[in-house]
Amino acid sequence: MEHGYRKVKDVPIDAIRKLARPVITENVFTYAKKFCRQVICGAIGSAFTLTLANIFMWKWEKKFAQRQASSNEIYGRYIDDVFFTSNKALDKVNEMLDTANNWHPNIKLARNIGCDVSFLDVHIENKNGTLTTSVHHKEAAEPYVVPFTSDHPKHVFGNIIHTALLRAVRYSSTLSVFEHEQRFIKLMLLYNGYPPRFIHAQFKKFVHQNEADQSVVNTYRSEQDFVKKRRELLNRPTIQEIAIQSSISKASCGSNEESMSESMVQFHKTGPSKWNSNVIIHYSYESRLSNYKMDVHQLWNEHFRQTPVINTRLIIGAKNNPNLIKRLLRRRANNQQRAQNEKS
Repeated sequence: MEHGYRKVKDVPIDAIRKLARPVITENVFTYAKKFCRQVICGAIGSAFTLTLANIFMWKWEKKFAQRQASSNEIYGRYIDDVFFTSNKALDKVNEMLDTANNWHPNIKLARNIGCDVSFLDVHIENKNGTLTTSVHHKEAAEPYVVPFTSDHPKHVFGNIIHTALLRAVRYSSTLSVFEHEQRFIKLMLLYNGYPPRFIHAQFKKFVHQNEADQSVVNTYRSEQDFVKKRRELLNRPTIQEIAIQSSISKASCGSNEESMSESMVQFHKTGPSKWNSNVIIHYSYESRLSNYKMDVHQLWNEHFRQTPVINTRLIIGAKNNPNLIKRLLRRRANNQQRAQNEKS
């Protein structure tokens, strides 16, 4: 309404307000064998609550963010964590935060001011006017990842190493910081039973998957080389960023959305699919089934060697066994499960 918008994707804003009101005001839960109704804020875990909170915080922080931008300072927020920089005196910063605390009775800021602070899982330090970053490790956190002896497919252990290296490159602003984090990763993996040969192989695989980052795992000859390669990696959009950009593009299409979907359908109909000549089998991974893939491939070749079926590609993938959360947490059934229950 403030910017002149009356509809969102052809839905009137007034209708959105009416639909949102029951979600906010009619949240019920059980406590001490009694039914209770939540009268303040939204339900924790609700996707709508997060969206509404971001809208509310955007309106709350707009004045503060504009003030930071006009002063050429940094401001960032993720849900309820805020980070900003300031060259003002400490008294002025505290006065500014005290003023912000009075903007709304339900928003109170717990501050942590200093030359080094932690924002989410990034440690930020001011060294003579230059901000340096590194991976933040909580003091109480133990160096624990999924043990190598656990009953998981092998690619899970490789993904853990790949993610740790990728985060180290993104968060380490200097070569010395990255080398320190790299040693931490190796010690953490050894502590959890990862064989040195497997660690080395996964480090090497990370190099080949990120050709621009080949010197990431190897020894750098100069700080400039590390900064250059790191900047190339930071400029690459992540999968989540690509998904968000795609959502924004679809939302901005408006009336062209229907024509765009028609062209996509035509493309899928006429264009060849890489899955047309494949047979995909998934099974729950167990260590006792370590030869399952090889055995199935062998049976496939023995039975279909002299038939046209042999030209079909057989893909066998392992999926994780459900953990305790998936086993004990009761989730709402999806449409497919409801349909099966109705048939039975």
